Amino acid sequence: IRISEQDYNRCRTVVLNDLPNESAAFLLVGQKVIGSSRELIVRRMVEVPKSEYRIQNHYHLDISPKVINGLISLCEQNGLGVILCHSHPTDSIYSPSDDHGEKRIAESIWKNIPNAAVGSLLISPGKVRARIWTPSVGNMPVSSVNVIGRYIRNILFSERHHKTDNLGDIYDRQILAF
Repeated sequence: IRISEQDYNRCRTVVLNDLPNESAAFLLVGQKVIGSSRELIVRRMVEVPKSEYRIQNHYHLDISPKVINGLISLCEQNGLGVILCHSHPTDSIYSPSDDHGEKRIAESIWKNIPNAAVGSLLISPGKVRARIWTPSVGNMPVSSVNVIGRYIRNILFSERHHKTDNLGDIYDRQILAF
């Protein structure tokens, strides 16, 4: 995943703003495929209006179908995919509720845009987790998020630790030193 520093910081601010309650945003993305490698390139962020949360608490989030339909129309009109972003109040992993909700949204998108890229960012105060969704496999880990600004910040994910830990965070100072 590649994202500008401005969009990344804005997304973090939006989804962490209502802590301890979860919040959400969408990143509209283009897709670049080279061989078996796929890059999702963020084009624009879309906030979810507060009035469109059907449920918003510290362990669950439910967004109005009207917003999802609008998202699908926006993606379809612009030939883009989406990264579903939401927060957790603690540095926890994706929950079964996250799995179910993201899968449901991805399937709705694919019904209208069969080749659309669908990804996910889980943002908490101390961590970022990411994955991509495919119709054939379900969710798969993302190798990195590249935050591009004055400097390039690479948030690296280890497939082995993807569901429980982010090694890039543990070794961040050493990576920066090298």
